[in-house]
Amino acid sequence: AIDLQKGEKVLDIGCGWGRLAKHFVEKYGADVTGVTLSSEQRKYALELNKGNGAKILLQDAMKMHLRDDIPKGGFDKITALEMAEHVGIR
Repeated sequence: AIDLQKGEKVLDIGCGWGRLAKHFVEKYGADVTGVTLSSEQRKYALELNKGNGAKILLQDAMKMHLRDDIPKGGFDKITALEMAEHVGIR
């Protein structure tokens, strides 16, 4: 449990098809940025989250610090649901 509160900024690493981002935005009112390495997943996630405010980026999470469009002050919560299962633990 991440005790998500309305308006908190969430980074969802490996957001996949965007369902967790959708859930966080619509149920909790969170400000969600999802990152994926898959252009197909990003395309689907953008459509799924159309109009709800979630941002879905085609981005290597390890290079987020290079972006100039991340929330000022960073993120309140970071999720990486099932990433270990998909890419392994390094």
